[in-house]
Amino acid sequence: MKKKVFTLFIIIIIDILLFECWILCINPDPSISIYLALVLPSLFLANIIIAGIMYKIKKEYTLHFIINSFLSVLLMYLLFGWAIERNLKRTMEKWNVFSKDAKYEIVRYKKDNTFYISVDFGDGAFKGMEKDRGVVYLRNDTLFFSTVDSSHYFIHDGFIFNFKGTKKERIKKVL
Repeated sequence: MKKKVFTLFIIIIIDILLFECWILCINPDPSISIYLALVLPSLFLANIIIAGIMYKIKKEYTLHFIINSFLSVLLMYLLFGWAIERNLKRTMEKWNVFSKDAKYEIVRYKKDNTFYISVDFGDGAFKGMEKDRGVVYLRNDTLFFSTVDSSHYFIHDGFIFNFKGTKKERIKKVL
């Protein structure tokens, strides 16, 4: 029994190493999440085929690969999701600001230091990237936002200043 558990454990470790290497190579973002619809069934099928081959060669490993066909799909799903989250945290920041009649979402792209602000009025109406987009500058621990229409905001210590006619508004970091 110990040998069977150890063998399954080794197969799972090999899966994790192979999956993580592959995921690091492709560096997934949310736009390729649909890729899982192709990869997960293929992974399941590959393990079932290996189990069939093992049945012909060495029957004692067949059950390991049948179990692994389910575990590997779960592992790939989890590792892929974590990689997407890791990539998002590395490439962007996101905050929510709640005003009297709307929720504003500010998204900063770290790679090119740009941002956009979208507005959700709460009644299903959504107003996306309009005039509130521009460039971000980082000085010390303060983020300065300069929009294309020459408006200026800045975030410091959990507050946004000069935003939409308010002097100081609490801001919630989402990502």
